[in-house]
Amino acid sequence: MNTKKYVTLDEALEVLDRQSCYWAAEYMKLIPAADVVPVVRGEWIYTPTEPLGYVCSVCGKGFCRCNYCPNCGADLRSEIQPSFGFPDERKEQT
Repeated sequence: MNTKKYVTLDEALEVLDRQSCYWAAEYMKLIPAADVVPVVRGEWIYTPTEPLGYVCSVCGKGFCRCNYCPNCGADLRSEIQPSFGFPDERKEQT
């Protein structure tokens, strides 16, 4: 599996400093930084009073189900892929 994990430059430099790897710290400062943001995860919540049937658990806005919330950008993918709100599959959760 090729999973990328990101650390802050300050954290990396602190570790190198503790290990007396000053030369490595100087090279580390030359590497261009990746533009990353934390992933916000949520889920679609079935709401019978919502005209589109579902609201985002992160921002509370109603939309048709999709992989990402169009309002807040939260990742709303689940293990089971959504059916995209066909009326016969919008059953009230008990």
